Amino acid sequence: MPSAYVWALSAAVLTFLLLQKARRARRSLKYLPGPPSSSFWLGNLKDIQFQDQVGDVEFKWMREYGSAWRISACMGVRIFLAS
Repeated sequence: MPSAYVWALSAAVLTFLLLQKARRARRSLKYLPGPPSSSFWLGNLKDIQFQDQVGDVEFKWMREYGSAWRISACMGVRIFLAS
C-alpha cells in the first residue's frame, strides 16, 4: 500500500509543478509591449478585422512596439506576435 501513496504524492507534485510553469508562461506575455485593448469582449481583434488593407494595423504596431508584441483577443486572452 505505501507505493500507492508514493505514486499519488508524486503525481500531485508533478501536477503542481506543471501548473506553476504554465502560470509563469502566461504571466510573461503581460509584460510585452502592445496596443491597448479596444474592447474586453473582442480585444484588438476588432482592429484587425476592420482594417483598410491587410497588414496595415500589424505594420503600424510593428513600427510602434518593435519586432515582438502582444495583442488582446476575446475576453482578455493574450496573443504573442513576432515579425
